[in-house]
Formats: sequence, structure tokens, C-alpha cells
Amino acid sequence: MERVRVYYNLRKHVFSVIAKRRDDHGRLVWKLIDHTEEIGLRDVKFIVSEIGRQRVLRTGMKNVHAYVEGVCIPLEDVKEKVSRRAYYNPYKTGGFVVNNALLLHSEYALLVNKEVYVNA
Repeated sequence: MERVRVYYNLRKHVFSVIAKRRDDHGRLVWKLIDHTEEIGLRDVKFIVSEIGRQRVLRTGMKNVHAYVEGVCIPLEDVKEKVSRRAYYNPYKTGGFVVNNALLLHSEYALLVNKEVYVNA
């Protein structure tokens, strides 16, 4: 199964899903593969580009710089396993947070209604 990265798309009001694909020159690059209102993931990493975050702080303009990365799984396989809400706010935190603790990994994540729920 392939790993994907997911971010909330502020213009479309859904989650955008990207995966590594080969471009015209044969290089692996992240490409948009789907838009969805909800997605379940396992073996999850929480990624924040500090350069992108600093750009937000400097300019006040939002940009895509934070992702939830994992392997897609059926929603019914993750809904019962997650219970804690995680969040990311570039103005308040340097990364994703759950219960006031920095979150780098989680076994499962459910992204739904602009929210991220984890089992961490």
C-alpha cells in the first residue's frame, strides 16, 4: 500500500491527498491524487515544514506546509480506534499537538470535518 500525505485545502474545504508519482522527467514528486471529506490512515507521521511555518508568521498568508502522512485504510478500520483530537496552529504551536504535547507519530488517524483524531 502506498503512503500519502494529506492536508486541509482552504479553498475547496476538503482534504487534498497527494502521493509520490513520476513526473515527465522520471523524478518522483508529490502529486495531487484525490480530494475527500474524510480519510483514515495508519502508521501516521505528522510533518510541519518549519520554513513554511516561518513564512506564515512573517507574511500572515497561509501556505501548505503541514501534512498528515500515512497509509490509507478503510474508515471503518480506524473510527473505533481514535478518540483524541489533535490540532496544528502555526501561530501557537510548532507542530501537531494532542493534550498539549507535540505529536510526531500515531498508529491511526482519522481526518474528518477539518479535524484530526488520533489514538495517541
